Amino acid sequence: MVDNATTSVAASAAKIAAEAGKKNRVMILLDGSTFRKRILPHVQQFLHPEDTHLILVRVADPPQSIYYVEGPIFVSVDDVTSEAEISTQLREELADTKALLEEAGYTVSREVRFGSAALELERFIKEAQIDLVAMTTYARTGISKLLYGSIAEHLMRRAKIPIMVLHPAE
Repeated sequence: MVDNATTSVAASAAKIAAEAGKKNRVMILLDGSTFRKRILPHVQQFLHPEDTHLILVRVADPPQSIYYVEGPIFVSVDDVTSEAEISTQLREELADTKALLEEAGYTVSREVRFGSAALELERFIKEAQIDLVAMTTYARTGISKLLYGSIAEHLMRRAKIPIMVLHPAE
């Protein structure tokens, strides 16, 4: 199963890289919140549609596939949500943003990943040969940074590409 998932992820990244052709590949991190979407006007201001392939990326926690319980348990098949079902739902949530950007003339793809956001984004940057990352940041400090980490900081330290980071006023 892992080999198929890895192959599927690599094939997805290769497909996106091929679709992009010679356009700059820009990864935009979204999470379903309006906060993350605040980067979009800045992307449109600085990056021209004819030169840019936007890739909307959503990273989610993997669905729980194994439950440890004592005693008998009865689970309906309907209660188990597969990674494919969640992926389809998350891709659909990106559809409106994709359509908006396509109306503005951009080539747009959607990508859904499961796992640690920072690590999955780092992997995707390499696999899809991303040229630029555009994202908002909460600019966490202190204990909240320790507890939640910082995706932006992780990518700035690990990715070898430019990162457009916006910290919007609350």
